[in-house]
Formats: sequence, C-alpha cells, structure tokens
Amino acid sequence: MASIPHPQLFRNVAYGLNQGFYVTPTSPIVALRNPTTSDRAPIGTTWINTVLNTEFTIVNVTGGLAQWKISSINPVASTVASPTATVTSNNRMVVATFTGYTTAGAATQNFTINDSNILTTSGLLVNIATLNTSGNGATLEITGIIQAAGSIIVETVNPTGAALGLGDNVIITVWVVS
Repeated sequence: MASIPHPQLFRNVAYGLNQGFYVTPTSPIVALRNPTTSDRAPIGTTWINTVLNTEFTIVNVTGGLAQWKISSINPVASTVASPTATVTSNNRMVVATFTGYTTAGAATQNFTINDSNILTTSGLLVNIATLNTSGNGATLEITGIIQAAGSIIVETVNPTGAALGLGDNVIITVWVVS
C-alpha cells in the first residue's frame, strides 16, 4: 500500500527567483499494479502501472477511501492471420487486427476476442474498421455482439457487393469501460 498518513500536513516547497515559495510536484508512484482505494497520496499524485502502461491520478479521499481516475490507457495490439478469427488479450483496451480475410459481399464473419477483463456486466465500446488497400471498397459492419464472461463474439456482415481483398485488414477495437 502506498500511503502518506496525513497528506494535508506535508508539503514540499522550493524557493525560486522572482517567485518566492511554491509547492513542488510530487513524484509519480510507479508500480506493477493499478491503485486501489487503500492507496492514499496527496491529491494530484500520479500512479503509473508499468505492466499495463496505464496512468492514474488521485482526485479525492473520502472516508479514508482514495478515488483514482484513469488518466491514460494504452491499447494492447494483437494481429492474427486468416483463418484464425480469435484473439486473446487481457487488457482494458484491445486493438485486434485480422489479416488475410476475403469475406465476400453479403457474407458474414464472426470474430472472437478473449479477455479476462470482460464480465457479463461490463460496459463495452466496440468499433470495426477495414483497410481498403485492395481498392475493392468492401467494408464490414457489426451486426451483433455476444458477450460472456471472459469473451465477446463480434458478428459482422459485408454489406457491399465487393469482397475484402489483399491487404484489407479487419481492425476491431474493444474498450472495457466497466
């Protein structure tokens, strides 16, 4: 637990020319995990999880419980080639690139993303994009998402008359919000 017993009692100050005394910023807390409500520090302190490349800032301490807000999140990128339509990535933000698909016009394709952060009650933001490298003009649209504990299946359809061609990678972005 990272804790300063009485953060309001301790202030780092410095003296600067033409400025008098000013409060110096606290150093970030660098850890191998996300902060919890038990991790207290002065308001505005940054916490960096070096495993997930995620940054948090403490914004309040109420009733002895710290409130940390996520400041930044870096997606984990995964790339798999056809016929594999499954990616495993245990992060709150995933960018999955599926290569080598030639999904025909009006055809359907399902993609599975396994992630231990996905719960049956999780809020998710899901987006799909297709690169039009071939110039065919083919795209995929999401027709449904089947959510289960630990995974989602992204159901898609190609609404165009053209097939995905060489280099038309499918990129699915998933953000596990809650």
